[in-house]
Amino acid sequence: MSTQNELVKKRVTVIELRPGMFVCELDRPWSQSPFLFQGFPLLSADDVLAVQLYCEFVFIDESRSINIGAPRRRLSLVPLPGQIATDKGHVPEVSLADEAEHAGFVHAHGKAVVEKVFDDVLAGHAIRVQDCRMLVRQCISSLVRNENALIWFSRLKTRDEYTALHCLSVSVLAAGFARYLGHDDREVEDIALAGLLHDVGKIHLDQAILNKPDRLTPEEYEHVKQHPALGFQLLTEQSAGDWPLLAAHSHHERLDGRGYPQGLKANEIPYVARLIAVIDCYDAITSHRVYDAARSTNKAFKVLMEEREKHFDAMLVEKFVDWIGVYPVGGIVELQTGEIAIVVAVNPHTRLKPELVIVRDELQFVCQPRYLDLAIEQVDSDGHPYRIRDSHPNYAFGIDIQHYERQGLFTARYLTAAPVSAVG
Repeated sequence: MSTQNELVKKRVTVIELRPGMFVCELDRPWSQSPFLFQGFPLLSADDVLAVQLYCEFVFIDESRSINIGAPRRRLSLVPLPGQIATDKGHVPEVSLADEAEHAGFVHAHGKAVVEKVFDDVLAGHAIRVQDCRMLVRQCISSLVRNENALIWFSRLKTRDEYTALHCLSVSVLAAGFARYLGHDDREVEDIALAGLLHDVGKIHLDQAILNKPDRLTPEEYEHVKQHPALGFQLLTEQSAGDWPLLAAHSHHERLDGRGYPQGLKANEIPYVARLIAVIDCYDAITSHRVYDAARSTNKAFKVLMEEREKHFDAMLVEKFVDWIGVYPVGGIVELQTGEIAIVVAVNPHTRLKPELVIVRDELQFVCQPRYLDLAIEQVDSDGHPYRIRDSHPNYAFGIDIQHYERQGLFTARYLTAAPVSAVG
């Protein structure tokens, strides 16, 4: 039987650590860690985070565990099942018309900030993390006012600008999703920053390989798989914070252990990385990339749902689908009349009945844009209520949503019923 002073050593994964435990041994020499003491108690959630960043497993001395009461900060890295309370929809503070122009400015500024981050990394300069934080705060403020506007702009990206705008889109979607999940303001900001910087390691990859339009060779794929470790190293040097580090390092891990770079399984994968992984996949599938055409939201959902429990966290996938909706902002939909429309806003309480702008007539020819709110029952020429028959990716029917945005389709002038010239 153990005495009070006898060592009771137990190996645990870092995901099992909790405040009050006493760490007596690491999975590496103490000299290869940043910790000053060779053995220490975990007095707060921040202490737990520090160990999780540098180790995969540790040994704890159960005889030296202490009761510290409630932790000083909520452990949000790995919520337990049922821990997250979902907000069923934030009511916009202002109309889409009132927020559209401001959201456009925020998005343009965001693109410039991300491009500056990439340029700084290439030049060997420090990342201006504070500028990134200021950007995500601006994005969050826009989402609070009316999330439809900035989510709309996050859909506007070209193949040539994919990497930078993908990072910005993941950040915007991560912020909106985190709000929906009920995270507090600081956590929403940290999750958004994690989304913004999750792919920063790609800047040190061979860009010819990264932008190769054909299938990668095994050697080229191994090269691309280096970007999580490169991003982790970059952000460690830049004091970017815990969650961006974890997301950059682990967003390509899989629940079945077949991911990279560490082959982590299930709850060994930090929560923030699991969240970013879902959004990263969704945005990639629904965007045009040099090696793949955009696919519809339904196709993206099919991939996410089929990969639940194998690749992605099932709870996060299901809640993400609930939040973004079957017909998200910027999507192209086909009505039962044959008319084609662009989704301009999602009603948080009736997500299957979004607000649309019809841009193709029943014969699918270019027509004068016409606003239609499916939440307000209206009927077609045959007296049947309007309904959505199918969804399509960007560029379907020759529709480029970015072209419509440049025509001012979503400005206050249009949304207050002023006509807009038809475009093709």
